Amino acid sequence: MIYVVGSGPAGVACAHALAGRGIPVTLLDAGVEMEPELRRVLEGMRVQQPAEWSPAALERIKRPTDLSERAIPLKSALGSLFPYRHAP
Repeated sequence: MIYVVGSGPAGVACAHALAGRGIPVTLLDAGVEMEPELRRVLEGMRVQQPAEWSPAALERIKRPTDLSERAIPLKSALGSLFPYRHAP
């Protein structure tokens, strides 16, 4: 098992590359939990083959982030702003 620390863009890319080579990988990150609704979508997708993923699930994880008052969109990871949150 390989552990990748950090769920930012680099950590996700690293974990994806390892998994693509058939290497078991666990992605670790400190902080708050992913949004419950998005977690349910991803858990459902996890047990399916990509060809079985519904258009609605794909739309949810690819959904762009709304613009903030700063007018600069945040790049979401798998449709989540989790990497940008700060623990209270």
